[in-house]
Amino acid sequence: MRKEKFFNIRFLAVVSAFVLLIVSLTCSSHNSFVADAAVSTRYYRRHTCGASAFQYTRYNINTPIATYAAEPRVIIPPIDMVEDNEQAIVSIGWYGTGFIISDNIIVTNAHCVYDANGFKDFKIYVTDNEKIFDPKEIEENKDKLAYFGNGIYAKYEEVFEPQYVHIPEAYLNNMRSADYDYALIYVKDGGLSKYGKMQMGIATDEYMQSGGEVVVSGYPVLGTNYPGFKFGIRYKAKGNLYSTTPNFNAYNKWVITYDADIEHGDSGGPVYVEESYNSNNMNYSYKSVIAIQSAAYDNIHNVGVRITADLLQFYYQNTHLTA
Repeated sequence: MRKEKFFNIRFLAVVSAFVLLIVSLTCSSHNSFVADAAVSTRYYRRHTCGASAFQYTRYNINTPIATYAAEPRVIIPPIDMVEDNEQAIVSIGWYGTGFIISDNIIVTNAHCVYDANGFKDFKIYVTDNEKIFDPKEIEENKDKLAYFGNGIYAKYEEVFEPQYVHIPEAYLNNMRSADYDYALIYVKDGGLSKYGKMQMGIATDEYMQSGGEVVVSGYPVLGTNYPGFKFGIRYKAKGNLYSTTPNFNAYNKWVITYDADIEHGDSGGPVYVEESYNSNNMNYSYKSVIAIQSAAYDNIHNVGVRITADLLQFYYQNTHLTA
């Protein structure tokens, strides 16, 4: 029997609509879901990079969306972080993480692009996870190295300049909450998708209660608890979803929680499901991002912004990407 796990969403530019692809591991009798037309009530702020830190344009998205039926980071022992070679996961200013979903769009956290001082000034770095140790290598790669002092270098393959940054207006009301801690970065000249794209999907409540495995990935900036840590290297770790935890609803319509290892700098990275299966003697594999890594709760577990219809509309059906 196959069990419905999450929805994988693809954007069809011709009709500006979502195609719902149910990806599952075991069969189930639940083979249809109801989609009711709705308009999001969320408002957003679009900031033009390079302008005043508090300058923005306010908007909401009127395109109907589908309602589908169906502070400090912690390392949670044992440490199981390993290097990740997925180039679609990028560094945000060497202090945060994001991931590519189209030729122009990167997903990250709101707190990676906005703080009490307004919208941040940053660049986006694509890396190949190559470590630089030898002085000769440093000289040969000096045009693609970021230096942070004390002999610490981070090598990047390409750097991108953001043109616009979008955040939910509700995030400003409580910047310590994960509920609205998501952001969209728009890169004017594109060119991102040659490094790959991550696919986002909506996890079903059934799967959220299953304690299933998830993978998190990002660019930790401390690594004090990780032997062999190298700055500027992308790491990933596996863990499991929490269905219930003491004194906390482990998931709701906005957030999910899990025990995969994270560190400072992993904020904005993907929390995804990775599976392989066989159908008609053909092997298939997929990754689907079901949340955006955001924070830790009570030093017990880690919290991600859950991918919902609102977020899919924001990232895939947004007609306010540019001025």
